Amino acid sequence: MNRLIFLIIFLALNAAVAVAQNKSENTIIKIGEKNYYIHTIVSGETVSSISRRYNVLPRDIVDENPMAIEILRPGQMLKIPVQPASKYMTRRAIRRNFIEHTIAAGETLYAIAKKYDISISDLMADNEEADPVTLGIGKKLLIRRKNIGSSDSHSLDREIAQYSKHLDNFSDHYLHHVVKSKETIYGLSRQYGITEERFLELNPEVANDGLKIGAIVKLPKTSEITEEKIEPQNPIESEQSVQSENVGNQQEFTFSNPQSSEDNAFRIALMLPMTTNGKTNSSFVDFYRGVLIALDELRHDNMNISVTIVDTEKSASKVLHTLSHPEFESVNLFIGPVYDDTFEVAATFAMRHNIPIVSPLAQVSTQLPNVFQIAPNVSERTKLLSHYLQTDRNIIVIRPDKNLDSEFASEILPLLPENTTTIEYHDDTEITVFDESLSTEKDNLIITLSTDETLTEEILARISSSQNNISARGNNVPRIHVLGSSRLSRFVNIDKELYFKLNVTYPTNYHVDRSNPKVVAFDKLFIEKFNTLPTPFAYRGYDVTMLFLTNLDGNIAENITMGRFSFLQMPYNFTRTSTGKFENNCWQLIHYKNDYTIELTGM
Repeated sequence: MNRLIFLIIFLALNAAVAVAQNKSENTIIKIGEKNYYIHTIVSGETVSSISRRYNVLPRDIVDENPMAIEILRPGQMLKIPVQPASKYMTRRAIRRNFIEHTIAAGETLYAIAKKYDISISDLMADNEEADPVTLGIGKKLLIRRKNIGSSDSHSLDREIAQYSKHLDNFSDHYLHHVVKSKETIYGLSRQYGITEERFLELNPEVANDGLKIGAIVKLPKTSEITEEKIEPQNPIESEQSVQSENVGNQQEFTFSNPQSSEDNAFRIALMLPMTTNGKTNSSFVDFYRGVLIALDELRHDNMNISVTIVDTEKSASKVLHTLSHPEFESVNLFIGPVYDDTFEVAATFAMRHNIPIVSPLAQVSTQLPNVFQIAPNVSERTKLLSHYLQTDRNIIVIRPDKNLDSEFASEILPLLPENTTTIEYHDDTEITVFDESLSTEKDNLIITLSTDETLTEEILARISSSQNNISARGNNVPRIHVLGSSRLSRFVNIDKELYFKLNVTYPTNYHVDRSNPKVVAFDKLFIEKFNTLPTPFAYRGYDVTMLFLTNLDGNIAENITMGRFSFLQMPYNFTRTSTGKFENNCWQLIHYKNDYTIELTGM
């Protein structure tokens, strides 16, 4: 018996060591205030198995990686929140496994790591507050005893240089420089073309502690173009006069020569609300990152591109002020702004100068013929749903007494036949209601109208139970399809087994096929550049940039075709309205199927 107990303990300890070793093979990065492992999925892994490996809850993984609600594909990358081992240790266990280091003024994480010959990644794995850029004076860091002496100066130099590179990729405004021996404030200021005062403004801790070897200091990107550098040369028109200007002959509108600049470069103006009230808008930053990857790809193909970045915030007057600078009269393409009122100002300006303009993320009311709207109109979604409902099925609507999706209800209910069954759903609704409503002779289409995730999961679970009950009584198994709004894609806690079992379907204009090798390659590149996973906005930024820049070599209105590159997300299908505006009308339906595949269909 003693030998058996010893064997069990031995195997458990080895398993724990293996987990720790596996973790150590993954890069740790700091995004915002959190530390993350970056995990690359291998065949056969699930959210549950990955959560056990990293000792986190499945919900933690899904919260950080919304795409994990679908099937995981080999090659996908996930960010896993680092859970310091000490979080689950008693005080006694912490004293046994760690020594405590109190951070002194002027100390850097690099210096502390060098003092104990321990890697920076090990320090970050055990301390949430560990940051290679800034440390809080007086705070304590835990130094794992068994890892002391496991690193050396050369390894630390490579590690801190790589971390600085990651920060450069992650930051839109700053470069990060690792301070070396004998470097001075004067020398670095001259090297990066700024004053010493500006250097100290960016790095106030240097004024108190001086430059420390291994410290990471911030410097402005010399290639950055901001609104503050743009001074108006002409009198500024009133916002009202620009918005109300009547531009005639819209049907005969033709775009100007797309490459007429002296340096033969395509000039792009990217106008996005990167900040609001001083806070960063992460969605638009991700869109911008997708743009950057597209630009790198196009430049690699020898395309000469000049880009001006404008932070529009959410201000039409700021857009108007910026456009008063004459350099914007010669751009070849505007991407953005995003919001309707800011977009109208820019679209009117672009129309006056024969420049195409793209609304990349939103439906806009502007009807000018130089406008390309990426977000499809709701009317096109309604047409798709109407087409889907034409199949002869037994249709059942589940209408909850709370958390009703009134928007989806107003869209879908007028499309349904008169013989549709409606179940008024409340907390004490009996499951027999579903049994009695389901048909065993033809397909059942069940439409859910709930906005609440917990309630939706409860309804789906009851439908599944009803299907099981009918089957258990020896009757034919009812064939069930569930239709809901696009919010079903945002529910992260519902067991996706229910989606596949019940053939859940919903409309979307954002979808990424994660089995697509191009998507896998994009995800990997995005991680390398920005230390985070791409969101749907990043894919949209890449697709929009590629689509329009590969069509700027002629009349963009005629050449806006789909065959010149493969999209990461769904393709676009532009039609021209009566006013000459171009609108994407591509909505598609996502189908979760019983064979555990996901199908995308359109009209």
